Parts: sequence; C-alpha cells; structure tokens
Amino acid sequence: MKIWTTTLLFLAWLSFCAWLVLVCHEKNIHPLRDFCAFFKKQSKVGRVLLGTFFIALWVIASTKPGGGSGGGDGGGISPERSEHCEAMSLEGCDGGTNNVPQMVPGPGVGNLQPMNLPGGEIQGLQGQAQFNPDLHSVNQPLGGGATLNLSGFEPISSTNTTRMLTAEDFERGFVMTRIDTDEELDFTPPPNATIVNDWMAFGAATDWIYAAFTNWTFKVATNDVSRLRIYSFGKIDPLVRDADGAIAMNYWFAPFIASLGIVPEANWNQLAESARPSQVWYAITPEGSLLITWQNALLDRDADTPLSFQVEFKADGQFIYRYDLSRLDVDAVTNILAGASFGGNTWATNSLPTNVTSMAFYPLSENDAYDQDPDNDGLLTIDELFFYNTDP
Repeated sequence: MKIWTTTLLFLAWLSFCAWLVLVCHEKNIHPLRDFCAFFKKQSKVGRVLLGTFFIALWVIASTKPGGGSGGGDGGGISPERSEHCEAMSLEGCDGGTNNVPQMVPGPGVGNLQPMNLPGGEIQGLQGQAQFNPDLHSVNQPLGGGATLNLSGFEPISSTNTTRMLTAEDFERGFVMTRIDTDEELDFTPPPNATIVNDWMAFGAATDWIYAAFTNWTFKVATNDVSRLRIYSFGKIDPLVRDADGAIAMNYWFAPFIASLGIVPEANWNQLAESARPSQVWYAITPEGSLLITWQNALLDRDADTPLSFQVEFKADGQFIYRYDLSRLDVDAVTNILAGASFGGNTWATNSLPTNVTSMAFYPLSENDAYDQDPDNDGLLTIDELFFYNTDP
C-alpha cells in the first residue's frame, strides 16, 4: 500500500512540474534568468543583504528540529507514535528521527530467567541470578583481538562466600558482584549534566542520541570507549571495534530495556509532582565516572507508572545499575531486559523485584583468572568482590 501511494504521489509531482514548465515556456517566463538579472541590478549592499538572507534560510532549514542528522533530533509524530501518546493520555509525547525497534522479550524468551529475592536474602538473589545464556565456548576472540586461554580452568572458590568465578565468567568479561535493596537514591542531575534537549522538547519512545567524549574513556573488554549511543528505551551501545576494526554490534548495556516514554516538558503539568521532570541526562562526575540517567520515564508510556534508573560507568570498566521502581504497584516488574553483553557473551534477566535499587558489575580479564591477588593486599579477588565489597 505504501509503495503504491508513494508511486502515485511521485507521478503527481512529476506531472505538476511538467505542467509548470509548459506554462512558463508558453508565457515566456524564465524564473532563473529573471532572478539573475534582478540580482545583477542590485547595489553591492543589496547583493550582500540578499545573499545573507538566503544563507540564513538555508541554515534554519537544515538545523530545525526534525531535520535528522543522526543525533536524535526531534521530529513530527507518526501515526504509530500518536497511538503511544494516546495510550498515556499525553499529546506530543514522542519525537525523534532515529527510530529503532525495541528489543523487549517476553518472559522466558531467549533463556532469560526471572530474578527472585527469596526471603529477602541478597546472597540468594546473587546465586540465582548467575545464569549464562548462549555462552560461546572458551578460546573465543574478545573485543580488540585478545584471546582467552582457559583450557582446564578450575572454578575459583573461597570459604568466605558461596559464589564462584568460572571460566564462563571470564569469557563473558564481567561478573555481577552485588545487589542492594531499599537504598535511598537521588536521580537529580548535577549542575554539569547534559540534558537531552530534543527529548525534553518533543518526548521520545524509540529514539537514540550519540554521545562522544574527548577527554574521557571507559574500559569495555580490551577497548577504551569514548563514544556511545543512548536509546530512549533504556539501552546503551558502546562503539567498540572488533578485531577487523569494524564497529562490533554485539556489545550492549541494558540497565532497563522496556517500553518507556519520555514526556515533553510542555506536558509535565499532566504528570504528578513526583513524576517531574521526565528527562534523560548524562554527566561526568568529579571522580571521573560517567552517569547516564532516565529520570521519571513512564513504563508502558503510562502516566501512573513513573520510574527512574541510572548506569554509572567507571573508567576501569566497572559499571553499576541503579533503580527507583518503588512507585510501581507490583512486587516485581517483568517483560523487561536488564543485563549486558560483551561480544555476544551475555548476562541478563527479564524480571526485577521492585525493591532492588542497585546491581554492581566488575570487569574480568584472563589475568584475573590466574593472579588472584593483583593488588598484593593479602585479599583474594573473589573475597574482595563477593565478601569484603572492596576493589581488587
């Protein structure tokens, strides 16, 4: 249907252009020649003013919202987006030109497991959360061309913790070390924060922006990353190079992938006070880490289900997910995706208890598999990660 409509509109446009040319020829009208003659008759000042006027028009036309240059500019609302806006009773909620499909699997899809909190015991949650779907065999290339050599590797254990570090953990390149609940967190942007102005002006549901940093990087596997894509629905793609130098597509962070709506500022008055502002922002902290925050996004684009979440990337490769799911009237939120993937090696869950407030992850390398006390402080890496909560 769309192809036929486009074809008919194109033929109608061609017919109009042909008719216009015939009319101009019949009446001896030559618009381009006449304009050039008019321009030549002007004084030098007049020519400068005319030239400035047309350059200004060109600049405005090329930079107006909705122009779309790959950076997430806001634009008009498509019929699909209008349905999303109507669903949460907010007009103009969704804008942007970089629309991408949301990857939100249903429960049980892709070997994901729900994350339960038996008896409120953090250790029980950590143990159940350590599943490894679709892991490759060992000795697979890691980002940047490094190769793991873990043949015959025995899992690392300790008498201080029931957790273990396995070959799969090292191949994945990171491990979840801690889950906390019922923390009091503040998602207010600091003074140096960059707020995504296009989403503040036009809203967003399936959009992305590009962020690049000149004096800051963070470690992802063997890559130093300074550029990334931030998606409005809770996904982050670090721009990682594979062994051939091409952008790798199987590295991603998912603090909270879900059906989300960022509400434009003009419609904040339709939200409860506790759900304002609805925005996404990022900032470099004084400690040198990067914060990316979804503040008061609407789950399922419903004005009654606001939530906030954040990811902190530390320069050495550690990353932390933080949540405020307390305003959701359920014990656990499902049909979401939380986790990360390094080179296709994934840790993920499709369910989070709403009292979970943070999950911490630590990067692992082949050296960590064989040097169990790299900082020579007398504490094993496994104990620092899972027992003492210190930095190895």
